[in-house]
Amino acid sequence: MHETKKAILAESMTRIIGEPMRQDVEELQRELSEIAVKYQTGLFQGRDEYGHMCLVLGQDKYQALIGDDTFTYQVPVKPAAFDETLTAAAGDFKKMNGRA
Repeated sequence: MHETKKAILAESMTRIIGEPMRQDVEELQRELSEIAVKYQTGLFQGRDEYGHMCLVLGQDKYQALIGDDTFTYQVPVKPAAFDETLTAAAGDFKKMNGRA
């Protein structure tokens, strides 16, 4: 498991029993924010000092925090597990050699 993920999973948070009230949600957001800011990321326009805070706060609150109303959050693109062009080429190669 990635070290950052292990560290985040080791963090503690308040447990809510029953239906959460608004104050419970606000407390969880505060706790998550404290956790998120500890772990640096290169995802947000060079603003690593706030770690993963954008994921917790959302775009509008994050814009207010960093003082930049032009900031827009874009979900990072997860690379494919394999190169589709290579996979297609391998299939074509097998067909050409009678292996498919």
